[in-house]
Amino acid sequence: MTIELEYDEWFDKYKPITNDHDEIKVYETYGVDLEFIESIIEDNRVWTFLDGGDFSVITNGAMFVNRLCYYVTEIPWEGEAGDIEIDLYEADECDITGEHLWMDYLREMDMKTIQVCEFCEMSKDDYELYG
Repeated sequence: MTIELEYDEWFDKYKPITNDHDEIKVYETYGVDLEFIESIIEDNRVWTFLDGGDFSVITNGAMFVNRLCYYVTEIPWEGEAGDIEIDLYEADECDITGEHLWMDYLREMDMKTIQVCEFCEMSKDDYELYG
């Protein structure tokens, strides 16, 4: 049975380790970082950020397929690896208004105009794909 948590619930309950800038510390999947992760796997404090193209989640345990990076939490998880998932996609509706207020926004990378919600900053393309 998979337990699904919102990102904020996960952050508050398991307390991911942060860096000097109060951002969640990211551990790479190779080198010294991977050696550290392998040394604490049994502590049940390792989480994996997975990206499979049509999904992005953080899950408990050290996974290897589709992994982008690892996180370590202060509070250990209980159960089996892969039992807890934290969904990383935006909500269907704006967190502030309950509906989206679409505004044209010029994305500077490719000079393409896209529509973005003024409040939650979700793009209309993202909403149509995942919303």
